[in-house]
Amino acid sequence: REITLSASSTASKVSLVADTRRHPGKFAKYRWGATDQNTSHPFLRLTTSPALANDEVRLIDCRFPCFIYISAVAGSADIGSLDEDLTVEVETDTKTIKPLLEGQEASTSLPPNKSVIYRYRLERSGAVATLFSLAVAEGSASFRVSAVRNFEESTLTTRTAADIILLEPNSPVYAAAEAAAKPLGVAPVLF
Repeated sequence: REITLSASSTASKVSLVADTRRHPGKFAKYRWGATDQNTSHPFLRLTTSPALANDEVRLIDCRFPCFIYISAVAGSADIGSLDEDLTVEVETDTKTIKPLLEGQEASTSLPPNKSVIYRYRLERSGAVATLFSLAVAEGSASFRVSAVRNFEESTLTTRTAADIILLEPNSPVYAAAEAAAKPLGVAPVLF
């Protein structure tokens, strides 16, 4: 298993470090530092496999379950600029569920016979229908919407579509997502 940590900012310098132990306020105590700390986009690669570890890929050598603590700092040569934006991203080699945001296109390039799962949070549930659409630039694709992550329960998953799915608030899929979220006090989620 491999993990890539990256930080980015409009600042001229970003520093990124990580460790399996927390070191609050002690940046220099972290074991692993990004290979190039004098850039606006440093990255750090970690692995749990000793066979993959080398000078550029650090070995996570703790007993599982194991936590990775990250610290990042962004700064500029311009003293007048005190606030800097900073984004830290974590990517693993395992299949993850990507968030699908309302009003924003999500673009994915997939090899043949592969799939991707998106997560969509229903912020305005109950009153309005939700429209999901798919456009394909090359090849063919289809999709489904489900109230369950594994898509196995047919009553909680829509039929396969090639272009659009309109999910009405009274549909079983929509109702199941709302029912699952209500006891938790969170927004319903569709996959």
